[in-house]
Amino acid sequence: MFKNMAVLIAFGAALALAACDEDSNGQAASQAPAPPLQTAAAQPQTTADEIMLPERAKTGEDWSKSLPEIYRAVSDCLAADAAPPAYALSVAPENRNMVLVAMVGKDGARSDCRISTLGGKPDSIAPMAERQINGPRFFPASFGEAPSHCTESAQVTTKAGALLGWLVWAKPDCA
Repeated sequence: MFKNMAVLIAFGAALALAACDEDSNGQAASQAPAPPLQTAAAQPQTTADEIMLPERAKTGEDWSKSLPEIYRAVSDCLAADAAPPAYALSVAPENRNMVLVAMVGKDGARSDCRISTLGGKPDSIAPMAERQINGPRFFPASFGEAPSHCTESAQVTTKAGALLGWLVWAKPDCA
């Protein structure tokens, strides 16, 4: 059992690195050392007041500062992707308490997931519309480690210390 788990963790890490061959502007990026592997994981039922954001997300001007309130929606979209594990490129608020999660599956396909801010079953999943992507990416703990390819990452955890995933920012001027 532990041998299979190690293979899955290594496979997830390889997928994360392969999926991050581009920065948020679609440019090629370079390798940097990976942070230590975390093994704790939390369920999507984690409530907003249990989520600990990194300082950069708390003080930033992008979607990541609202991750505690929309974590369940993001998790439910990523779980519904046709090629899991998937990660979120960005999240945008929409009318009527909805969010649009731009996500990438392990096959590299980009999709838009429209879902209630409370989570649940996505209203729709469709090929991603062409648009500018801003802010960090969110990689769930199922990836095994944060991508380190020309990025800066910070853990998102629960107050109890369970790892939910990583917010990952592209490094500016990184080639």
